[in-house]
Amino acid sequence: MLHDRGAVETIRTTPRIGESSVWRRLRLPNRYAHWGMIFVAPALIFFITFRVIPLCSAAWVSLHDWNLIAPMKWVGAANYVRAAQDRDFLIALGRSFLYAGVVVSGTVVFGLLAAVLLDQRLRFTAFFRAVYFSPALMSWVVISIVWLVMYAPTIGPFANLAALLSLPYTPPLTSGIAALPAIMIMGIWQALGFYMVVFLAGLQAIPVHLYEAASIDGAGAIRSFWTITLPLLRPVTLFAVVNATIEALQVFVQVYIMTNGGPAESTVVVVFFIYRLGFYLREMGYAAALGITLLVVVLVITLVDLWLMRTEQHY
Repeated sequence: MLHDRGAVETIRTTPRIGESSVWRRLRLPNRYAHWGMIFVAPALIFFITFRVIPLCSAAWVSLHDWNLIAPMKWVGAANYVRAAQDRDFLIALGRSFLYAGVVVSGTVVFGLLAAVLLDQRLRFTAFFRAVYFSPALMSWVVISIVWLVMYAPTIGPFANLAALLSLPYTPPLTSGIAALPAIMIMGIWQALGFYMVVFLAGLQAIPVHLYEAASIDGAGAIRSFWTITLPLLRPVTLFAVVNATIEALQVFVQVYIMTNGGPAESTVVVVFFIYRLGFYLREMGYAAALGITLLVVVLVITLVDLWLMRTEQHY
């Protein structure tokens, strides 16, 4: 009996197959498990309160007709059917896609270019990194007001430069053709610094010996960039594209402050369209349905990006 009891204790204390000694040292007794829940609880409560509950509420409201005053009236999927047939909503969604495509492309390309340039061992690189990153620290309200002044017809620097060169100047925010591109330029300028830092982190994580081996084989800087840098930056590029796409499709503050959807509805993007529909026209049920539709669209685009840019190469 004593022999059997000793065998049982030996089996209990013997590590399982594949269990490393490091894991055995890190494994905590069950009496400490509640501390993990205590530390996670604030973030979990915040997520449930400000993410899950509002999302469920919006989904419920989207199935009703509600003007914020009268009681809600059940309409089922009628709001979603209306969304599929709403020409104004589809135009606003297409305009958001255009904005996101230009801003994401410009942000990723110029952010990577700036990161490559500032990754060199040159003087004042730290200063220029701080300068490029500083717009990412500002709120969209401040940035929108600053660029609103810059585009101004009389006191703006662009107007003064045009006057200095004796050139005609038309404020871009008053033009139905130039208003949205003007906001795109501002969006690229604001996001450039953040993604430059992201790409810098990716560049500095690439082993130096890969470039040394490529140099020995006769590869130049351009060849090394295409065969080493870009493939190894694929996970970083994936994060940049997905994150920038989600942010670009939610553009609202810039439009609200700088153009209020004008001129001639040329800058009405999808989030501004939803905001105006819900809080100006008080069609809250339909606005909630459009918000859920936008959520699904963003989710589908994110999944497509993850599938197209899935990492297959390992070095």
